[in-house]
Amino acid sequence: MTVVPYAEQFERLKPALPGAAGLREQAFARYAAHGFPGMKHEAWRHTRLTPISGAALEPAAASNVSPADIAAHLIPDALTLVFVNGRLDRALSNIEQAPGGVTIESLSDVLARGDDLSPWLTQAADDSPDDALVSLNTALMNDGAVIRVADGVHVEAPIHLLFFAKREGMSQVRNVIVAGKGASVTVAEGYFGGKDAYWTNVVNQFFLAEGASIEHARQQNEGLAAYHIGSNRVRLAADARFNSVAVMLGGAVARNETRVLIAGERAQCHLAGVSLGRGKQLQDSVTVLDHAVPNGVSDQVFKAVLDDQSHAVYQGKVIVRQDAQKTDARQANHNILLARSAEASSKPELEIFADDVKCAHGATVGELDKNMLFYMQARGLDPKTARALLVEGFVLEVLERIASPEIRDMFRTDIGGWLHGRALS
Repeated sequence: MTVVPYAEQFERLKPALPGAAGLREQAFARYAAHGFPGMKHEAWRHTRLTPISGAALEPAAASNVSPADIAAHLIPDALTLVFVNGRLDRALSNIEQAPGGVTIESLSDVLARGDDLSPWLTQAADDSPDDALVSLNTALMNDGAVIRVADGVHVEAPIHLLFFAKREGMSQVRNVIVAGKGASVTVAEGYFGGKDAYWTNVVNQFFLAEGASIEHARQQNEGLAAYHIGSNRVRLAADARFNSVAVMLGGAVARNETRVLIAGERAQCHLAGVSLGRGKQLQDSVTVLDHAVPNGVSDQVFKAVLDDQSHAVYQGKVIVRQDAQKTDARQANHNILLARSAEASSKPELEIFADDVKCAHGATVGELDKNMLFYMQARGLDPKTARALLVEGFVLEVLERIASPEIRDMFRTDIGGWLHGRALS
């Protein structure tokens, strides 16, 4: 258990961190009680964090990006927040264009002026080893986005959070998204970086009031020396709907964990993800769907395409509480291995304490269909193109879940670059 390096750092950094001093102290105490999660913890047993747990990383130094650097990653007509090394770059952002009923602010600004976000921030982590890095994030969070959509407001333009890592070090980012009663909004995230070794630790909190709807898309294409730990916490009131699609291509180690509490009847949660691995990458997708009330619906579809010695992990749990009758919950995980040395680990789980439910899960691991490859080549396609088309068709089911055509096209461009590169040569 590694605690001391980050304890010393916390004491040194906390006078300069914006606001919430008491909340930070409590969060660090929870982290210090457990330290970094390791392979002895079931939910983390595939994720080696030694490079970032052995010694405290310093916060990444301030840096700049140019408009040309971000041009290829922009969503047309979106409300865009650009963060560089975990800090908002106001010159590249356009949050002042937010429509009426929508408040978009920097977390640093909100905390610095003394706004009390504790009713939301305290719901991110339990006092457990699995949540230690979320607690560390609460203690060290420096910036992020606070997005609040008023009751009944439908935000037409996507809200795009763009994160660029330009130097070594760590970024502790917290985003809070609150959708009021009957409100709807699309939130997209994008993570990119250079060749340096760095750590991005981001926590997203989504709160959906009665009848609210959030479309969420997550694009992680960081440098191949990066460590990326993403934690999503979602709470759904009655009749709310949360739809999330995540694509992971980058990082030496990348983890995307989503925990959802279905707290209101007739709420719906749809989760999907694609992992594309090469080299010795580890890509870890973890989900926990907690059905606490009756008549909830959830479904999950996660797919991975793996080359070289890469490793994809899917750990998906569905919990159906005793009172959550009439729950409909499904999860599926499918993996394609492009090399015999690649590895896929799958662990779908159901914990059911109610008796009137419809629940199912399944997982598959295999190679590309040789008969289909032969069929396509017999009709004039070269082997590389045939393989790329089969893999593209395999992941298309996930991309089709993205409601915004602009976001869907952007994700397809990233995936297309991966498919037609060295992985399928």
